[in-house]
Amino acid sequence: MPAHAATACPLVTELTKNADIFTKKTLGASPTVAYSMTHELAMQFTRPVVDAIVGLACAPVQGVQIDFNDAAYSSANAIVKAAVYGHCSFSEAAAILAERLDGAADELAVGKIRGAMETLKSAGDTAVNSATGTLLFIWSKVSNVPAKRLDFTYKLEAAGKPKASVHSVTLVRPETEAEFYEMSHLFIMTIVALGLATATIVIKFMDDVVFATIRMKEHFRVAHELLLCYMREIDFDPTRNLHMGNVFRRGGQDTLLSEARRNAAVFFRTCGGTPQLDGAKIPGDRITKTPKPDIKPNGKADDSSKKPCADFNAGRPCKKLKPDGSCVFAHRCNQFVADKGPGGYCFGVHARCTGCDYDAGKKLRAPAA
Repeated sequence: MPAHAATACPLVTELTKNADIFTKKTLGASPTVAYSMTHELAMQFTRPVVDAIVGLACAPVQGVQIDFNDAAYSSANAIVKAAVYGHCSFSEAAAILAERLDGAADELAVGKIRGAMETLKSAGDTAVNSATGTLLFIWSKVSNVPAKRLDFTYKLEAAGKPKASVHSVTLVRPETEAEFYEMSHLFIMTIVALGLATATIVIKFMDDVVFATIRMKEHFRVAHELLLCYMREIDFDPTRNLHMGNVFRRGGQDTLLSEARRNAAVFFRTCGGTPQLDGAKIPGDRITKTPKPDIKPNGKADDSSKKPCADFNAGRPCKKLKPDGSCVFAHRCNQFVADKGPGGYCFGVHARCTGCDYDAGKKLRAPAA
């Protein structure tokens, strides 16, 4: 028997509330990850970072004026966050707060609005003027988890003057296939924990983009770059209609796969090598040899060679040629004979295919021992 009902499970409750924040676009709330994230992930996704993700994920379509009567902007705190995360200008937010202050019915509401107005005045330095996108930001954050395991730098920051909330992160590309799969696992965990998508949606997205690519015998580096391409398509969709549940089936797979192959060649080169736009030179790949120049035989041969040319004796054009087109072997008969020592040839000036006039009793079918 379970110790408590499913609805009372802290993990289930946390995931449900987090998903509700993004469903209702509640800017005044922030997802909690006390039960749903590992310690390593929680160190990357601190409270300010999670707040920024909510602001970016709930942002309106570019160029559309927001409706402050919407439930997402019902609280004074949500108005401040709307200004900070670029949903509206600071002047718009100040005007709305002033309007709500005039209509406040009780002292508690007045206090909340005045507090929000004071916060808005000091929040100018923390405004988000540009962003790379929610999914790319999360993936980059996740990529730092394996990398930080070898980083022994420790930092302690005391509360003081507020800093500008610029949450930047550098993408660390996986060095091994195992590391890539671990990053994929952590990404799924993060998306589900924050409430951005259900496990079914994000796992199917990863299967379509990552594992289907691996099943096509592509290298994991190509799969990684393809994943970034699809995340970019979602993050920078101006209509905000694309998401992990529909981006793969909208088409364009061949175009994105070609781009992923080129990116893998550029970003995964080792030791500062030159980018190879025809594909990454990955262990196990077939290496196309540089074609030799088209040299045609000129009929001449190397008379100093002790070995007769097999092509000459078979009546074929010579294949082993020098740069000037002359044969590297001697144009002499390669009929084996018994009286010229081990492996001896007739070595006459004729080709064996035209008829060798050597003593028939001394001709051999195999080299003399």
